[in-house]
Amino acid sequence: MIEKRRSQLIDLLGERTQSENLSAQLISLEKRQGYVLESLMLHLNDIETVPTYFAKPLNAVEPLPTVIFNHSHGGNFEQGKEELLTSSSYLQNPSFLEEIIELGFAVCSIDMWGFNQRKGKQESELVKEMLLDGQTLWGMRIFDNMALLDYLETRSDVAHTRIATIGMSMGGLMSWWLAALDERIKVTVDIAAQVDIETLKQKRGLDHHGFYYYVPGFLKYFSTLAVQEMIAPRPRLSMIGKDDRMCPIDGAEFLNERLKKTYEQQSVSQNWEGRILTGGHQETKEMRALWKTFLKKHL
Repeated sequence: MIEKRRSQLIDLLGERTQSENLSAQLISLEKRQGYVLESLMLHLNDIETVPTYFAKPLNAVEPLPTVIFNHSHGGNFEQGKEELLTSSSYLQNPSFLEEIIELGFAVCSIDMWGFNQRKGKQESELVKEMLLDGQTLWGMRIFDNMALLDYLETRSDVAHTRIATIGMSMGGLMSWWLAALDERIKVTVDIAAQVDIETLKQKRGLDHHGFYYYVPGFLKYFSTLAVQEMIAPRPRLSMIGKDDRMCPIDGAEFLNERLKKTYEQQSVSQNWEGRILTGGHQETKEMRALWKTFLKKHL
């Protein structure tokens, strides 16, 4: 039943353009303080190559648990996957890369459609163009990350059964959508992304999120809860700030309470943590400590 629902949701995301030749080109390899950083161009779709970072600790025992870092939006189309290395004004320091490497895990990140090395077209143009072609921009961003999982399975240094995903804001939305659609994600962390779309609509908050996120027909066949329940029983940590207007607190409370019951019914209550904490649309020091502990425990 759940696979049928996943297929139905994937259909709503529009046509998928899969690469007939999943492959990688190594652009550069750098040894840095405590880790090695690969810059890659991946063939994840049949339209354009995808700039990617892959980093792993030096002298670590392989294969390694691996974290997919999903970059945020923030209207900063210059940044993209660079956020993994440099952080941003609403994320804590040190960078996610440094923290994840210190945990002993590998980490990877791609430029999503329209960001950094893929920013040749405005996001608004991409939305319109893809709709005309029977696609959605949100779907195409998700499909690239699903193909990234295919690529990670080809790497001998990746522990294929120990892959997590993490991100904030758009990156957090990507985390729980990707986990819902692909069971190869074993641990999920989303920050400032517990958005109940029904509550957002009711409270007239739809304009708090970009056009890229809206999928035609979604509420006709699905609910936010129905998508998120597809992640259970796999471990998930979801955190928002109580003053984050992009994540209406009523909707977050509803989702958290219902998901708590879902995990309890599957006898894995320890795998679910839904937190509403101090702060706004940001990653706080408290959130940083929580996700590090969660990844160490579950990955």
